[in-house]
Amino acid sequence: MNASVGLYPKLLADREVVKQKLGRRRWIAMLAGLVTLFEWRLQLRLDVDLDGTITRLRTPSLFICNNRLQLDRLGIDAEVLDQLGEGRLVGLLVPTLKLGTKLRLVVRAILGKLGDTRELQSFTLRTLNVGTRNAKRLKVATDGEVQWMQLPLRFTVSPRPLKLMLPPAEERMPIE
Repeated sequence: MNASVGLYPKLLADREVVKQKLGRRRWIAMLAGLVTLFEWRLQLRLDVDLDGTITRLRTPSLFICNNRLQLDRLGIDAEVLDQLGEGRLVGLLVPTLKLGTKLRLVVRAILGKLGDTRELQSFTLRTLNVGTRNAKRLKVATDGEVQWMQLPLRFTVSPRPLKLMLPPAEERMPIE
């Protein structure tokens, strides 16, 4: 449902290391995430082919998502969300992360208003190819699992819907 390069895979990997040392408590995970966020300085230089337009991006993190509920909880604009399920994915990009920006983004994420901030760029796409000029692979977080992947990365909507197994209707939780 989502994939990310840059800050988020680092955050997940650091959180797991801290959890192994200090235990699996929620506050420990949150503290580890904040430490990584405030220590992170790397700016990725990505060569991106977005729906046929080639652009060079400089960003600490690129996030691609196909999960309306997850994006809605972050406060991403309804106009962007309405394009999900129409053969499009959503991309989120943070161009800079100065200390003040980091604090503001953390607070807005907690409040579910991340989409309202001027620092976060959201866009929709059909396909996205990601590469760099100086690396052959990147650390990628896919649905919370971190692994190294060969470049270029290609994100696209499957032409066929995923098949899901559901419990019998009487055992399903009601939809809110």
